[in-house]
Amino acid sequence: SRLFAFFSEDVVRHWSACEEAPYRDIGRPVLWDEDGPRFHVLDFALQRRSDGALFVAEMKCEIEFEGYRYLTLSDPAQVEHHVGKAAFQKFLRIAHDPKSLRVTIGGKALEIDGAILVWGALTDDGRAATMNHHRLADVLSVQDMMADLAEWQPREWADWVRTRERWTHELFAWLAYP
Repeated sequence: SRLFAFFSEDVVRHWSACEEAPYRDIGRPVLWDEDGPRFHVLDFALQRRSDGALFVAEMKCEIEFEGYRYLTLSDPAQVEHHVGKAAFQKFLRIAHDPKSLRVTIGGKALEIDGAILVWGALTDDGRAATMNHHRLADVLSVQDMMADLAEWQPREWADWVRTRERWTHELFAWLAYP
């Protein structure tokens, strides 16, 4: 799970770069405090391909944490352990009121339409209940993205994986016999 954590965001980036994906990644959004220069950077700004709507997105892919307790999203209560973090509070605030905070990418202001959560895996009921409870525009899963990438087989993803496979092999070979 630690090794996967190093590149899990890249799954979303490669998936969203595929024309078949419903969203495209346009960068990392900055959410600004209304009363000063403080800000938080979220993982993604996703633009829906069908209508151009923009969403801030945050990834929570906790594979092994607390004995796999958060691996599969099956209940909105699983999201609650993130609520104490300031960046996640802003994320949820945008989900409830997309115009509540100033959002920028590269200094350019964005008109946000809502928020999207990215989770490791999910059940249909967990997805629907979490969207309803937190007023999220969507909940996506890395598991589904991996299935899509396997189906679509983009060359860029295969090349990216092969490079990391080589690096990993070289690292472990060196660790075994430096």
